[in-house]
Amino acid sequence: MKEKIIATNIQAYKISDTDCENLCLKAKAYGIGKILVGPSSLPLVFRMLEGSGVEVCASIAYPSGAFFAEAKAGEITELEQLYPQLSAYYAVMAVGRFLSGYEAEARAEMEAVKKAAGQKAVYIVTEAKLLSGEQMQKLCGMAADAGIEGIVDTTGFAPYDIPFPAAEDTARLVKAANGSVKVICNSSIDTPEKAAAALEAGADRRRRYRRKHRRVYKQLTSAQHIAAAFFRSCQSGRQSKIKLGRRRLIKWASM
Repeated sequence: MKEKIIATNIQAYKISDTDCENLCLKAKAYGIGKILVGPSSLPLVFRMLEGSGVEVCASIAYPSGAFFAEAKAGEITELEQLYPQLSAYYAVMAVGRFLSGYEAEARAEMEAVKKAAGQKAVYIVTEAKLLSGEQMQKLCGMAADAGIEGIVDTTGFAPYDIPFPAAEDTARLVKAANGSVKVICNSSIDTPEKAAAALEAGADRRRRYRRKHRRVYKQLTSAQHIAAAFFRSCQSGRQSKIKLGRRRLIKWASM
């Protein structure tokens, strides 16, 4: 399962060189095949991971997504020139604009970022907790038409006052996608039961947190702990409840 884990630190409010170094060292130490970081972290990350075989993905317009489509596409174009070895892009959509009814604008944005990325995978980050079932269907349909690889259900950014999607929200998004795009669950997973619930809801990737100051916002720092709950949930007799179908079980883990 390690090859299906993506480690990230982008949801942290402050990301230092030390944070990036730790992320890279843990990815190499525990055999994690992919990491997701912000563009400003790429020079250090690529130096740290040179020759390791760990794939690197970049976030775009994180965390707010409140940028023009041209700016997001332009950032991808520039990153392609600077770092052609990037594996994929995770672009935050302008959720507020979509909720205000600017659906054509959202569609054009997806088409623009995908065109800029070429053959590389692009994932759109949204806030599923704020979307109705109808809005989810429209979003997934537009994403599929634009060649988007998958939808991430939340930015998970700590300072935002937006509730994390619950398992039922992930299930609604999976139902809306109906296999047309992957669904990445980026929510609080700190027990085997929650890991199993996310799998049963149809999540393709997941990120987990630990509690601190009564809020589920801080990053988990042990890659062993990240993988343990997921592995235990798969080995504790719940396999019959987990329907894979065409979905790949990938955990989006925070380190």
